[in-house]
This record gives sequence, structure tokens and C-alpha cells, in this order.
Amino acid sequence: MAYILSDFFPGATEQDYRDEIAAVHPDGGLPEGQIHHAAGQSDDGVLIVTI
Repeated sequence: MAYILSDFFPGATEQDYRDEIAAVHPDGGLPEGQIHHAAGQSDDGVLIVTI
């Protein structure tokens, strides 16, 4: 069974997002069990959606 998780980081910039992803995602891939990852900048932060 797949689960959709969403996180919103208020005040985050695209660089904040990239720094965090570099720390938690393995080089060239997704963490074990994660099959999709999408993110986008909004006016007041970054929204991240994972499956």
C-alpha cells in the first residue's frame, strides 16, 4: 500500500529545500521505500509531496 505524505516548510527557500534534500536523500536516488518525490516553491515556503 502506498501513502502520500505532504510537508510544508513556511519561509523556506529553494536553496533551503535543496540543502535538506542533499542531507536526507542518497546520491542519485530516493530513500528506501519512497517511490516519488515532488516539491515546489510557493509565495511563503516550499511544499513537498512524497509517495
